[in-house]
Amino acid sequence: MIQKLLIASIVSLVFISQAQAAPLWSELSSVQQQKLVQLEVSWDDLSDSRRENIIAGLNRWEALDDAGKQRTKEQFTRYQELDNEGRTAVREQFRRFQEMDESRKEQLRRLYKEYKKKSESEQKELQKQFNEDRREKDKDRDKNKDSKSGKDSGSKDSSSNRRDDNKNGNDSQGKSDGDRGGSKK
Repeated sequence: MIQKLLIASIVSLVFISQAQAAPLWSELSSVQQQKLVQLEVSWDDLSDSRRENIIAGLNRWEALDDAGKQRTKEQFTRYQELDNEGRTAVREQFRRFQEMDESRKEQLRRLYKEYKKKSESEQKELQKQFNEDRREKDKDRDKNKDSKSGKDSGSKDSSSNRRDDNKNGNDSQGKSDGDRGGSKK
């Protein structure tokens, strides 16, 4: 039994090691090396997943027409001009999109195409409406947060009120020594 498990483990390791790893610098085509020349020194030290992502990005870039390349350059420039908070928001939006199911992604792509077909004035009106809706949702969310946190921190139970009264010189019934009826003169 142990021998079978050992053989199965070895076979698994052989198949895993034969899985195609991201190419080393020397394994890249001369065209890829020319395009990625800035990474030559560090390429072999990058993780497999990082090298695979870079090659996939290069392939996507090469597949773009001139208009697509221009659009991508403009988008990258806008991204570089963002502050850290803006970049974080863009990355979060991208992450959420990647996690969506394909039907939702397709729906958003279709809506975006419809939006891009609209005139500039129609686009601005839609942006204005979207921003107003977003502000309302943010206000509602903040109100809900405030009301939830207000309940948790703003209300004291009766025993803590009595403790506070006692600290302030009041007894548990809210009367000070002078209110007990037998005041000394």
